[in-house]
Amino acid sequence: MRELISTYCNQFYNDSSEPILKTSNGIYETKESNWRSLSHEIQYLKFAKSNDQRLDNLILKLKKELSESDVHNHLDSVDSSNGVIGGAWLVDGLISAYEHSNDSVFLEYSESIIRDHKFNKKTNLWSRPNNGRIDQTLNHQIWFAGSVFKFSEKITEGEFKNELILELTNFLDNLLDKLFLHDNGIAHHRSLNKFDYKSYLRNIFIGRKKNISHDVNLVYKSIGYFPFLMLPLIYLENKLESTLFFKSAKWSKMKTAILNENLLPLLCSEMKYGIGYNLSILEMYTIYEHYNLPFPEEFADKQIEVINKLSNKKLNLAVLKCYELNYLRS
Repeated sequence: MRELISTYCNQFYNDSSEPILKTSNGIYETKESNWRSLSHEIQYLKFAKSNDQRLDNLILKLKKELSESDVHNHLDSVDSSNGVIGGAWLVDGLISAYEHSNDSVFLEYSESIIRDHKFNKKTNLWSRPNNGRIDQTLNHQIWFAGSVFKFSEKITEGEFKNELILELTNFLDNLLDKLFLHDNGIAHHRSLNKFDYKSYLRNIFIGRKKNISHDVNLVYKSIGYFPFLMLPLIYLENKLESTLFFKSAKWSKMKTAILNENLLPLLCSEMKYGIGYNLSILEMYTIYEHYNLPFPEEFADKQIEVINKLSNKKLNLAVLKCYELNYLRS
Protein backbone atom coordinates (compact mmCIF):
# COMPACT_ATOMS: atom_id res chain seq x y z
CA MET A 1 0.00 0.00 0.00
CA ARG A 2 2.82 2.39 0.82
CA GLU A 3 4.13 2.15 -2.76
CA LEU A 4 0.63 2.50 -4.27
CA ILE A 5 -0.08 5.60 -2.24
CA SER A 6 3.30 7.16 -3.04
CA THR A 7 2.85 6.55 -6.78
CA TYR A 8 -0.66 7.96 -6.80
CA CYS A 9 0.19 11.02 -4.71
CA ASN A 10 3.22 11.88 -6.81
CA GLN A 11 1.09 11.79 -9.96
CA PHE A 12 -1.37 14.18 -8.37
CA TYR A 13 1.30 16.37 -6.84
CA ASN A 14 3.31 16.81 -10.05
CA ASP A 15 0.36 18.71 -11.50
CA SER A 16 0.83 21.47 -8.93
CA SER A 17 3.52 24.09 -9.41
CA GLU A 18 2.50 26.36 -6.53
CA PRO A 19 2.28 25.51 -2.82
CA ILE A 20 -1.06 23.95 -1.99
CA LEU A 21 -2.21 26.75 0.27
CA LYS A 22 -5.64 26.99 1.86
CA THR A 23 -6.17 23.28 2.30
CA SER A 24 -9.54 22.25 3.65
CA ASN A 25 -10.08 20.57 7.00
CA GLY A 26 -11.74 17.29 5.98
CA ILE A 27 -15.39 17.25 5.01
CA TYR A 28 -16.00 20.47 6.90
CA GLU A 29 -14.31 22.23 3.96
CA THR A 30 -13.18 24.99 6.32
CA LYS A 31 -10.04 26.59 4.97
CA GLU A 32 -6.84 26.16 6.93
CA SER A 33 -4.24 28.87 7.43
CA ASN A 34 -1.17 29.16 5.20
CA TRP A 35 0.93 27.98 8.11
CA ARG A 36 -1.09 24.83 8.52
CA SER A 37 -1.22 24.17 4.78
CA LEU A 38 2.55 24.52 4.55
CA SER A 39 2.91 22.27 7.57
CA HIS A 40 0.91 19.50 5.88
CA GLU A 41 2.76 19.93 2.58
CA ILE A 42 6.22 19.85 4.17
CA GLN A 43 5.33 16.63 5.99
CA TYR A 44 3.98 15.16 2.76
CA LEU A 45 7.17 15.95 0.82
CA LYS A 46 9.28 14.37 3.56
CA PHE A 47 7.09 11.27 3.26
CA ALA A 48 7.10 11.13 -0.55
CA LYS A 49 10.84 11.91 -0.93
CA SER A 50 10.08 13.13 -4.44
CA ASN A 51 11.19 16.75 -4.66
CA ASP A 52 13.90 18.05 -2.32
CA GLN A 53 14.11 21.40 -4.10
CA ARG A 54 10.42 22.02 -3.61
CA LEU A 55 10.74 20.97 0.04
CA ASP A 56 13.62 23.42 0.52
CA ASN A 57 11.56 26.21 -1.03
CA LEU A 58 8.51 25.49 1.12
CA ILE A 59 10.59 25.45 4.29
CA LEU A 60 12.03 28.85 3.36
CA LYS A 61 8.51 30.12 2.65
CA LEU A 62 7.28 28.87 6.03
CA LYS A 63 10.24 30.49 7.79
CA LYS A 64 9.54 33.79 6.02
CA GLU A 65 5.84 33.74 6.94
CA LEU A 66 6.64 32.91 10.55
CA SER A 67 9.17 35.73 10.79
CA GLU A 68 6.64 38.23 9.44
CA SER A 69 3.84 37.23 11.81
CA ASP A 70 3.14 37.17 15.51
CA VAL A 71 2.90 33.53 16.54
CA HIS A 72 0.74 34.34 19.56
CA ASN A 73 -1.81 36.42 17.64
CA HIS A 74 -1.88 33.88 14.84
CA LEU A 75 -2.96 31.15 17.24
CA ASP A 76 -5.92 33.33 18.21
CA SER A 77 -7.38 32.90 14.73
CA VAL A 78 -7.90 29.97 12.37
CA ASP A 79 -5.45 27.59 14.01
CA SER A 80 -7.39 27.61 17.24
CA SER A 81 -10.69 26.84 15.50
CA ASN A 82 -10.18 23.11 15.92
CA GLY A 83 -8.96 23.28 19.49
CA VAL A 84 -5.46 22.03 20.26
CA ILE A 85 -5.22 19.92 17.07
CA GLY A 86 -4.40 23.09 15.09
CA GLY A 87 -1.32 23.70 17.23
CA ALA A 88 -0.39 20.02 17.08
CA TRP A 89 -0.38 20.00 13.26
CA LEU A 90 1.73 23.16 13.23
CA VAL A 91 4.27 21.64 15.61
CA ASP A 92 4.40 18.45 13.52
CA GLY A 93 5.20 20.48 10.41
CA LEU A 94 7.78 22.61 12.19
CA ILE A 95 9.54 19.49 13.47
CA SER A 96 9.61 18.11 9.91
CA ALA A 97 11.07 21.41 8.69
CA TYR A 98 13.73 21.23 11.41
CA GLU A 99 14.60 17.61 10.58
CA HIS A 100 15.17 18.51 6.93
CA SER A 101 16.90 21.86 7.37
CA ASN A 102 18.55 21.52 10.79
CA ASP A 103 17.49 25.14 11.38
CA SER A 104 16.82 25.57 15.10
CA VAL A 105 14.42 28.46 14.48
CA PHE A 106 11.71 25.86 13.80
CA LEU A 107 12.21 24.41 17.27
CA GLU A 108 11.96 27.91 18.72
CA TYR A 109 8.60 28.44 17.02
CA SER A 110 7.48 24.98 18.16
CA GLU A 111 8.35 25.83 21.74
CA SER A 112 6.41 29.09 21.50
CA ILE A 113 3.31 27.28 20.23
CA ILE A 114 3.52 24.60 22.92
CA ARG A 115 3.95 27.21 25.67
CA ASP A 116 0.83 28.99 24.38
CA HIS A 117 -1.17 25.82 25.03
CA LYS A 118 -1.14 25.97 28.83
CA PHE A 119 -1.25 22.64 30.65
CA ASN A 120 -4.05 22.70 33.21
CA LYS A 121 -2.75 20.90 36.30
CA LYS A 122 -6.26 20.44 37.68
CA THR A 123 -7.62 18.59 34.63
CA ASN A 124 -4.26 17.37 33.29
CA LEU A 125 -5.27 18.57 29.82
CA TRP A 126 -4.05 21.33 27.49
CA SER A 127 -5.97 24.57 27.03
CA ARG A 128 -6.89 26.36 23.83
CA PRO A 129 -4.46 29.23 23.19
CA ASN A 130 -7.15 31.75 22.24
CA ASN A 131 -9.42 31.60 25.29
CA GLY A 132 -7.78 29.32 27.86
CA ARG A 133 -10.66 26.82 27.80
CA ILE A 134 -10.04 23.09 27.71
CA ASP A 135 -10.41 21.35 24.35
CA GLN A 136 -13.07 18.72 25.11
CA THR A 137 -12.19 16.44 22.16
CA LEU A 138 -9.84 13.79 23.49
CA ASN A 139 -8.38 12.75 20.12
CA HIS A 140 -7.18 16.38 19.80
CA GLN A 141 -5.57 16.17 23.24
CA ILE A 142 -3.96 12.82 22.43
CA TRP A 143 -2.56 14.02 19.10
CA PHE A 144 -1.19 17.14 20.81
CA ALA A 145 0.50 14.88 23.38
CA GLY A 146 2.20 13.00 20.55
CA SER A 147 3.40 16.27 19.02
CA VAL A 148 4.73 17.49 22.38
CA PHE A 149 6.71 14.29 22.86
CA LYS A 150 8.16 14.48 19.34
CA PHE A 151 9.28 18.01 20.13
CA SER A 152 10.76 16.96 23.48
CA GLU A 153 13.00 14.46 21.69
CA LYS A 154 14.54 17.26 19.63
CA ILE A 155 15.60 19.52 22.51
CA THR A 156 18.41 19.16 25.00
CA GLU A 157 17.97 18.01 28.57
CA GLY A 158 16.86 20.76 30.89
CA GLU A 159 14.04 22.24 32.93
CA PHE A 160 11.62 22.72 30.02
CA LYS A 161 12.11 19.19 28.70
CA ASN A 162 11.58 17.77 32.19
CA GLU A 163 8.43 19.88 32.52
CA LEU A 164 7.05 18.51 29.24
CA ILE A 165 7.73 14.89 30.20
CA LEU A 166 6.02 15.44 33.55
CA GLU A 167 2.98 16.95 31.82
CA LEU A 168 2.84 14.05 29.36
CA THR A 169 3.09 11.52 32.17
CA ASN A 170 0.34 13.25 34.15
CA PHE A 171 -1.82 13.46 31.04
CA LEU A 172 -1.49 9.72 30.36
CA ASP A 173 -1.84 8.65 33.99
CA ASN A 174 -5.10 10.61 34.26
CA LEU A 175 -6.44 9.56 30.86
CA LEU A 176 -7.99 6.48 32.45
CA ASP A 177 -10.60 8.67 34.16
CA LYS A 178 -11.39 10.63 30.99
CA LEU A 179 -11.41 8.06 28.19
CA PHE A 180 -14.53 5.88 28.07
CA LEU A 181 -15.04 2.81 25.90
CA HIS A 182 -17.99 1.34 24.06
CA ASP A 183 -18.62 -2.33 24.77
CA ASN A 184 -16.50 -3.31 21.75
CA GLY A 185 -13.44 -1.46 23.10
CA ILE A 186 -13.68 1.54 20.77
CA ALA A 187 -13.16 4.85 22.57
CA HIS A 188 -16.00 7.33 22.85
CA HIS A 189 -15.41 10.34 20.63
CA ARG A 190 -16.16 12.65 23.55
CA SER A 191 -15.42 12.13 27.18
CA LEU A 192 -18.50 11.66 29.31
CA ASN A 193 -16.98 14.16 31.74
CA LYS A 194 -16.70 17.88 31.13
CA PHE A 195 -13.57 19.72 32.11
CA ASP A 196 -14.68 23.31 32.68
CA TYR A 197 -17.75 25.04 34.11
CA LYS A 198 -19.07 26.47 30.82
CA SER A 199 -18.88 23.11 29.06
CA TYR A 200 -20.56 21.41 32.00
CA LEU A 201 -23.53 23.78 31.84
CA ARG A 202 -23.72 23.51 28.06
CA ASN A 203 -23.74 19.71 28.32
CA ILE A 204 -26.71 19.82 30.72
CA PHE A 205 -28.63 22.10 28.34
CA ILE A 206 -27.88 20.06 25.21
CA GLY A 207 -28.47 16.80 27.06
CA ARG A 208 -32.11 17.73 27.66
CA LYS A 209 -32.64 18.26 23.92
CA LYS A 210 -30.54 15.33 22.67
CA ASN A 211 -32.31 12.59 20.69
CA ILE A 212 -31.43 9.07 19.64
CA SER A 213 -30.16 10.12 16.20
CA HIS A 214 -27.52 12.26 17.89
CA ASP A 215 -26.45 9.26 19.99
CA VAL A 216 -26.13 7.07 16.90
CA ASN A 217 -24.17 9.79 15.15
CA LEU A 218 -21.69 9.88 18.02
CA VAL A 219 -21.25 6.10 17.88
CA TYR A 220 -20.28 6.31 14.20
CA LYS A 221 -18.04 9.27 15.00
CA SER A 222 -16.29 7.19 17.66
CA ILE A 223 -15.66 4.41 15.12
CA GLY A 224 -14.40 6.76 12.40
CA TYR A 225 -12.04 8.62 14.72
CA PHE A 226 -10.74 5.54 16.52
CA PRO A 227 -7.70 4.92 14.23
CA PHE A 228 -6.82 8.65 14.40
CA LEU A 229 -6.93 8.49 18.20
CA MET A 230 -4.94 5.25 18.38
CA LEU A 231 -2.06 6.33 16.16
CA PRO A 232 -0.42 8.74 18.66
CA LEU A 233 -1.25 6.46 21.60
CA ILE A 234 0.61 3.56 19.97
CA TYR A 235 3.50 5.94 19.31
CA LEU A 236 3.51 7.13 22.93
CA GLU A 237 3.33 3.57 24.27
CA ASN A 238 6.74 2.91 22.73
CA LYS A 239 8.12 5.99 24.47
CA LEU A 240 6.31 6.13 27.82
CA GLU A 241 5.27 2.52 28.39
CA SER A 242 5.71 2.74 32.17
CA THR A 243 2.71 5.06 32.62
CA LEU A 244 -0.42 3.71 34.31
CA PHE A 245 -2.51 4.03 31.16
CA PHE A 246 -0.40 1.66 29.08
CA LYS A 247 -0.46 -0.95 31.85
CA SER A 248 -4.23 -0.85 32.14
CA ALA A 249 -6.92 -3.30 31.04
CA LYS A 250 -8.58 -0.41 29.21
CA TRP A 251 -5.56 0.02 26.93
CA SER A 252 -5.41 -3.73 26.27
CA LYS A 253 -9.07 -3.67 25.26
CA MET A 254 -8.44 -0.75 22.90
CA LYS A 255 -5.54 -2.55 21.21
CA THR A 256 -7.73 -5.60 20.71
CA ALA A 257 -10.46 -3.40 19.23
CA ILE A 258 -8.20 -1.63 16.71
CA LEU A 259 -7.09 -4.99 15.27
CA ASN A 260 -10.57 -6.53 15.22
CA GLU A 261 -11.22 -7.89 11.71
CA ASN A 262 -14.68 -6.29 11.65
CA LEU A 263 -13.34 -2.74 11.97
CA LEU A 264 -11.87 -2.42 8.46
CA PRO A 265 -15.11 -3.13 6.54
CA LEU A 266 -17.00 -0.86 8.91
CA LEU A 267 -14.61 2.02 8.20
CA CYS A 268 -15.11 1.42 4.47
CA SER A 269 -18.89 1.46 4.74
CA GLU A 270 -21.16 4.37 3.84
CA MET A 271 -20.92 5.97 7.27
CA LYS A 272 -20.00 9.65 7.31
CA TYR A 273 -16.88 9.43 9.46
CA GLY A 274 -15.00 6.61 7.70
CA ILE A 275 -12.44 6.61 4.91
CA GLY A 276 -13.75 9.77 3.28
CA TYR A 277 -13.33 11.80 6.44
CA ASN A 278 -10.26 10.75 8.40
CA LEU A 279 -8.54 8.61 5.76
CA SER A 280 -8.96 5.85 8.32
CA ILE A 281 -7.47 3.11 6.14
CA LEU A 282 -4.18 4.99 5.90
CA GLU A 283 -4.10 5.10 9.67
CA MET A 284 -5.10 1.44 9.94
CA TYR A 285 -2.40 0.39 7.48
CA THR A 286 0.19 2.27 9.54
CA ILE A 287 -0.98 0.45 12.68
CA TYR A 288 -0.98 -2.99 10.99
CA GLU A 289 2.50 -2.31 9.64
CA HIS A 290 3.67 -1.34 13.13
CA TYR A 291 2.50 -4.70 14.48
CA ASN A 292 3.93 -6.59 11.46
CA LEU A 293 0.49 -7.77 10.36
CA PRO A 294 -0.59 -8.30 6.72
CA PHE A 295 -3.04 -5.73 5.42
CA PRO A 296 -5.94 -6.71 3.09
CA GLU A 297 -5.29 -5.14 -0.31
CA GLU A 298 -8.96 -4.52 -1.11
CA PHE A 299 -9.21 -1.94 1.66
CA ALA A 300 -6.13 -0.10 0.39
CA ASP A 301 -7.76 0.13 -3.06
CA LYS A 302 -10.92 1.61 -1.54
CA GLN A 303 -8.92 4.29 0.30
CA ILE A 304 -7.05 5.28 -2.87
CA GLU A 305 -10.36 5.56 -4.71
CA VAL A 306 -11.68 7.91 -2.04
CA ILE A 307 -8.50 10.02 -2.05
CA ASN A 308 -8.89 10.39 -5.82
CA LYS A 309 -12.45 11.65 -5.44
CA LEU A 310 -11.47 14.07 -2.70
CA SER A 311 -8.51 15.48 -4.62
CA ASN A 312 -10.76 16.03 -7.63
CA LYS A 313 -12.91 18.20 -5.37
CA LYS A 314 -9.79 20.23 -4.56
CA LEU A 315 -9.74 18.91 -1.00
CA ASN A 316 -6.00 18.60 -1.34
CA LEU A 317 -5.50 17.76 2.32
CA ALA A 318 -6.69 14.26 1.42
CA VAL A 319 -3.51 13.83 -0.62
CA LEU A 320 -1.13 15.64 1.69
CA LYS A 321 -2.20 13.72 4.80
CA CYS A 322 -0.80 10.55 3.26
CA TYR A 323 2.22 11.47 5.39
CA GLU A 324 0.38 9.73 8.24
CA LEU A 325 1.82 6.52 6.80
CA ASN A 326 5.12 7.61 8.38
CA TYR A 327 3.72 8.58 11.79
CA LEU A 328 4.92 5.49 13.67
CA ARG A 329 8.25 5.48 11.86
CA SER A 330 9.38 8.79 13.38
